[in-house]
Amino acid sequence: MLVVPALIWTVISSNANAFGAYRAQAVTQFKLEDKATTCAYCHVEATGGAPWNKFGQLVQIKLEGDISKALYEALEANLDSDGDGYADKLEVYAKTLPGNESSKPEQDVKTLEAAFEKAGGLNPFKP
Repeated sequence: MLVVPALIWTVISSNANAFGAYRAQAVTQFKLEDKATTCAYCHVEATGGAPWNKFGQLVQIKLEGDISKALYEALEANLDSDGDGYADKLEVYAKTLPGNESSKPEQDVKTLEAAFEKAGGLNPFKP
């Protein structure tokens, strides 16, 4: 009888670890501050789970098993997921949330784009 609860706990904890691994990959690949980066990078809530924000939905669409590739392809799509006037790649570069319209870079788009290109564009974010 203890086998069923143990099995349920194993499934729940492995899912939590898998999604934690996704967050960890974003932190590493996008060169973010680990302690400051919550699940709100891709989810509506900082604790994760449904629903995903618009950037997270884009990552979901790109996800075919390799989270690092999906994260890169989401930036490569050159979209502005949250509609705040800044492409997702610029928000990642500026360390703001690409799925939250109230989180946007302090620099204007033109200045930020120039800095982004000077820093290597998407190359630093390749898996």
